[in-house]
Amino acid sequence: MGGANMKNFNIYRVGIYSVNSYGGAVHLERAFAFEPELTEDEIKKLLYARLGRILSIEYVDEVEHDVIFW
Repeated sequence: MGGANMKNFNIYRVGIYSVNSYGGAVHLERAFAFEPELTEDEIKKLLYARLGRILSIEYVDEVEHDVIFW
């Protein structure tokens, strides 16, 4: 989904700490799209509650692919 359809969402790139199946630490980055009615504080609370250990949260203007809609 791209272009005009994404203008109705706030998109954040999130760095997540995870552990792989061998017990090693992994840093993942994912892009999440949220309804514009949610405030930045509400979005951060939601991300921390669902994803656990977050390394970074960054608002982005545009994402071309791989966006997870919440």
